[in-house]
Amino acid sequence: MRRIILKLGLLFLPFALLALALAGLAWHVGEALPVERVVELQHVAPGIVYGQERSCNLMAYKLAAYRIRKPELLILGNSLMLNLRADYFTENVAAVYNGSVGGWMFSDMVEYYGRTSQLPKLIVLLVDLRYFIQRRHGEGPSAPQDSADRCGHEDLLYAMNKTAHELLSGDLTLQDLLDRRDPVLGRLSLGLRAIRNGTGYRLDGSRRFGWLTVSRDLQEERRVDSINSFAAVGGRSAPGTQLHEPAFAALDAFLARLKRDGVIIVGITTPFHFEIYDQIRALDNYSYLDKAAERVRSLFDAYGFPYRYVADLRPYGADTFDWYDWQHLTESGSLRLLYVLFQSHLELFDRYVDLAEVRSLLANYTNPMDVLRELDP
Repeated sequence: MRRIILKLGLLFLPFALLALALAGLAWHVGEALPVERVVELQHVAPGIVYGQERSCNLMAYKLAAYRIRKPELLILGNSLMLNLRADYFTENVAAVYNGSVGGWMFSDMVEYYGRTSQLPKLIVLLVDLRYFIQRRHGEGPSAPQDSADRCGHEDLLYAMNKTAHELLSGDLTLQDLLDRRDPVLGRLSLGLRAIRNGTGYRLDGSRRFGWLTVSRDLQEERRVDSINSFAAVGGRSAPGTQLHEPAFAALDAFLARLKRDGVIIVGITTPFHFEIYDQIRALDNYSYLDKAAERVRSLFDAYGFPYRYVADLRPYGADTFDWYDWQHLTESGSLRLLYVLFQSHLELFDRYVDLAEVRSLLANYTNPMDVLRELDP
């Protein structure tokens, strides 16, 4: 029996060593690295972006970053808010953290707030009016993503599998994985998505969008294609016209909770590209936008919190380059929207921003996805 066990052990030893080496490589590239360690490394080297293939631990990652940063001002939203940079708050950059995650629903934001270890003083909250619309089949907004941080042993296997796939497919070489340098800026990155195309979360919680950040041509192509796609369906993608009452009840409960906690919240709705805005004004199935905004505003007013619905950004100097598709603002568009908020509620943001510096940023960028001119030689 011992001989059989010994022979079996020798037989499987190469596979065990291979698995161990692959697990170590997945750890090294950041795909299997614990999020607490990722955040520590980002604070040591602030230029690191973190972009994994898996998404099971993004809630945990954002919470770990929050615990270390201990922000006074928290930005909460989904992909619509990911171009809001802490550096836009020019007077107190370290006090700001963007807790947004692409694909998050309102319930995810509430969960995130409930799990923060230390309450912020001020929250800038995305109010996506589509949360408050009854869909045609009678249901409310789609269910939130599974945001719980459930990265267990099966996810280690997934990380190992994805790492092996990158090698076997030739998308990344072993040297690429060992160096951990993204192909966009050549900077240290963690996670296969970041290493492969430079996409990932920065130290401040905002997101870098890889080649889209660098290429003006790619920005133009994506924007034009998305606007044309929207026009092609004639706005038929609109979810409906009836308001979804449970969503308003959830917002009411959240605002009441913040009032009890002594946290100030500023709600903001990001605008569609103005070409889309002009189209939907003529569509009856988008009439819910104004109706929902009015209801949201009344809830914020009831608790003494400000809410800003900027349906059209053109009066504030926006042009077509302030979007990279029909609904997502570029860095320049995001800063322009924030500037509107700063001006409207300077009493809240005065200690965080210098309006003259913000105007200078808006006047001197050349790439709408690089307002801070990090790509300049």
